[in-house]
Amino acid sequence: MSSTVVLSRQAPHAEDGAAPAISDRGYQPEVQGIRALAVGLVLFYHFWPARLTGGFVGVDVFFVVSGFLISSHIYREAAGTGGVKIGRFWARRVRRLLPLSLLVLLVSLFASLALLPKTVWSTTFRQIAASALYTQNWVLAGDAVDYSAADNAATLVQHYWSLSVEEQFYLVWPIIFVGAVGISLAIRRRLSAGALPRRGYIAILVSLVTLFTASLAYSVIATNADSARAYFVTPTRVWEFAAGSLVALTFLGRQYAGRWSSLLAWAGLATIVLSSFRFSSTTPFPGWLALFPVVGACILLAAPGGYSAGAPRWWLTRRPITFLGDISYGIYLWHWPVIVFARNVLPDEPNLVVKLILVAFTIGLATASKRYIEDPCRHGRIIASTKRAMIFAVAGTSVIAVSAFALMPRVDTTAHSAVNRQAGDVCFGPGALVNGVRCASTSRDGKPNPGPEAVATENGTSSFPGCQGPLAGTRVLSCGLGADQRSADRTVAIVGDSHATQWFNAMDLLGKTRNWHIKTFTKAACPVTFAVRLLRPPVPASNSECLAYSHAVDDQIAADHSISVVFPTSRADSYGYASGGDPKLLVPGVDGYVAAWKQWLDAGKKVVVLGEVPYLGSARVPDCLAKNPDHSLACARPAASALPKNLNLAAAAEKLTSRGVLYMAMRDYFCDRTTCYAVVGGLITYRDSAHISTEYAAAMTPYIGKFLDRAGLR
Repeated sequence: MSSTVVLSRQAPHAEDGAAPAISDRGYQPEVQGIRALAVGLVLFYHFWPARLTGGFVGVDVFFVVSGFLISSHIYREAAGTGGVKIGRFWARRVRRLLPLSLLVLLVSLFASLALLPKTVWSTTFRQIAASALYTQNWVLAGDAVDYSAADNAATLVQHYWSLSVEEQFYLVWPIIFVGAVGISLAIRRRLSAGALPRRGYIAILVSLVTLFTASLAYSVIATNADSARAYFVTPTRVWEFAAGSLVALTFLGRQYAGRWSSLLAWAGLATIVLSSFRFSSTTPFPGWLALFPVVGACILLAAPGGYSAGAPRWWLTRRPITFLGDISYGIYLWHWPVIVFARNVLPDEPNLVVKLILVAFTIGLATASKRYIEDPCRHGRIIASTKRAMIFAVAGTSVIAVSAFALMPRVDTTAHSAVNRQAGDVCFGPGALVNGVRCASTSRDGKPNPGPEAVATENGTSSFPGCQGPLAGTRVLSCGLGADQRSADRTVAIVGDSHATQWFNAMDLLGKTRNWHIKTFTKAACPVTFAVRLLRPPVPASNSECLAYSHAVDDQIAADHSISVVFPTSRADSYGYASGGDPKLLVPGVDGYVAAWKQWLDAGKKVVVLGEVPYLGSARVPDCLAKNPDHSLACARPAASALPKNLNLAAAAEKLTSRGVLYMAMRDYFCDRTTCYAVVGGLITYRDSAHISTEYAAAMTPYIGKFLDRAGLR
């Protein structure tokens, strides 16, 4: 099982010489201090995100340190013995990381059943399984691209994404290491031997520089194109491990101790700390900006300064700091489940005192974990052999993954037929507000059907999969709803972002009842406007892509003579806007829509705007309802704060009233004079915090129809 890969069998040739040895400095307290700094930034960021807006850079510091230590270990073995026991290396990683990692997942799995609402079980258990298999970063990357899943609440194990990236690096790097040396030696037809030859050392450095350059370049490109996805995927992070590895194999266990070492160390520390204060969730990351914390960490590793109190080394090596570094792994694993459970169990948002107690509790858990889990498993005999460690890894991850999938809730979707069964009830769905005088006030409270567990699943599924374009790219994607176009009396189009997609069920029913064919033109986070749409956080490449897409869709619809009516809609108030140098767009957030709609009007089409929908806050509505099963009014919101502050679509429609543009206001279907509701007429209004549920969209069909009838569109 140890699978030794021999890199040398005979003495190195005189031309090559032996590779330089790496000094074994033993325990390096300053490295533990850097770990303490990294976990401190992450901890502070997650407990006080408004105070330390860029504390997430602590993860980047961790990656650099990991690359530094792992490459030091591998190179020391190769340089000293001429071989690398890959199996033994992986076994060491198993003993170091998996026992506590799997324990936290196991505790999270069963604690979720008792402490979290059922609406989050499915997502939580799916991510626990992914975390056990160390693929969590790819799951989150997929969710970041899928805008229906992007609105899911953060799960207990979301922080495992970084461990997944790290384990993937540990799996591949020893193989690349051995491969680089082997190729370099094969080219010369000379095997290295008892000690690694210099040619092998150079090959390793070349491979690291190549990895660093390629990964950093990809990180810059991917972050510019889609920062949400780029944040999680492994290729955008490999260069950070490579940076730490380059420090290890360049300095070879030594550190710069010249007259400028302390100044350099303070500069490195300042770079990390300033990044944590200056960066925020709106910063395109990682990309080139990640160079700041990465370079800062590299400087601290290479030149931590002198031993006096005037140098960072002195502070990083104080016992309280190194103690936090020693338990940093446990702190990182435990802190996020503690935060998530606290938010779900406590009646109010934790105040300062409660947060300090939770921090102390996290440190206590980490301390106990190191003493009773990490150290015994790392140094004990139970999984001491490579074979036992590998068996433990396979068995442990399998048990967690299988358990998570087995506990995955099976939601009864037959309740969705309630829309059809009760459609004749005037107090059903939006009718409870529209016919408010005739309907009891309890129609805005009570138990909904389907329940929150069923509605929550709509965030990761779609009645019309593949009909919404992704965030990245400019490709125009279209589907057909309603009646068959060949026999339809009319063809119409619905256009916009995911808040146009939310109306697909209503438009499909509308088309079937009126014999209309509906063509869809929707793209994630991209309203069709001739202004430059600005995302928050910014994704620079997406701005130009959305503008190009908008022009392409606008032209395609204008040229399609079969389309007689266009239904534009979006969550227009959630974006920023810029004129892009167009002098006609004096108010880009309004005039951009006006310009786009004018092109359809000039082509002889009718424009009917589906207005802005109220917003019930940042919490997902199904989660709130699951926590308040007997009091859905607890999830309602005052109308004054729920209604969008900037009605961009309404303002654009008003400018074109003289040209026959119609605007269907949505307020009265979600709110009365004072309140906007989470449950109306027995239906949950939203599937997350902003998108309306499938059932409520379908129940809106007759009201959209009545609006069109009054406008003479039959």
